[in-house]
Amino acid sequence: MRKIKIFLFITIVGIIITCIKDTGIYEVEMMKVKLYYTITFNNDGSKLFKYLEENIRCAVTQVVKVKMNNHEEHIIDKENEDNCLRIKASCIRKYDINSIKKIEEINVWDKDNICANYLIKHINHCVYLKNNSPFCQHLSFEQFCDYILPIKISRESLIDWHLLIDQSMIKIKKELKGVTNIFQAVQIVDDNLEKIFRYDGRYLNNPFIRNAKQLIESGKGTCDDMCHLEMFVLRHFGIPCSHDYLLTTKSGKPLGHGWLCIHLKGWNFVPFEAFYGKGFGIIGRKDSPAYYRKLSYLNDEKDNIEVTNFYRALKYIN
Repeated sequence: MRKIKIFLFITIVGIIITCIKDTGIYEVEMMKVKLYYTITFNNDGSKLFKYLEENIRCAVTQVVKVKMNNHEEHIIDKENEDNCLRIKASCIRKYDINSIKKIEEINVWDKDNICANYLIKHINHCVYLKNNSPFCQHLSFEQFCDYILPIKISRESLIDWHLLIDQSMIKIKKELKGVTNIFQAVQIVDDNLEKIFRYDGRYLNNPFIRNAKQLIESGKGTCDDMCHLEMFVLRHFGIPCSHDYLLTTKSGKPLGHGWLCIHLKGWNFVPFEAFYGKGFGIIGRKDSPAYYRKLSYLNDEKDNIEVTNFYRALKYIN
């Protein structure tokens, strides 16, 4: 058995070295993931990887070029310490929004920088959820890929957010043990997160899209930040959800509001206002504008779907 493993390892290394000469970093990293799931005979992992591989090509990480105090910094929200991205960049964790004189947003393609190790760890966790979580057994493969599988929520920098949540949300994990009712599970998550995160309107001017670690460290943000943080935690525990929102204007300025949407059996769902106490089903008015759904930043075609009619059909809009 040991000889077989050594032979397979040498063969794989040889194939990778041969291919590196003629392929880019992205193709090499994807090849490593594909070979991993081929060797381990993990069919579920292979299927999920195939979906990610097909949809990750348009995923980006936000990098912001700003002018602060007469010098320029290229800022990416996270350095490479978690072995998710191959690139490194300067990182400013605390800053005064008012001191930023000039903002120029740059997007870095994840496909050019993502690491195989990160994808394998993420997919393996999703396979575990697919087989063991009581909250997502009703999902079709496509629904699972839309509401559990995405590696990102927006253009935030990649980190190993599953590891982060495992280490920082131990209390939630203990309280969810034995819980099979999805409404009870969502409320447990929300009650715990409400104690560590609060709304702060000053972040409406924040140019950075923050990842899970930065949200937890700051403990405050906008309604979108609240949704993003709770989505990370819910998806980590296998609870299918999305970020729904509406856009309005006031005095010519764009405004809006975002909330969570918890997905139930079939195509039914229930809206949930993050960090609002008992927040189920409180969204919807006759005069509300169109409602939209952001699934993930993997697939532009699915990024902003109008769901107004879904809300009306399920009586969430009168």
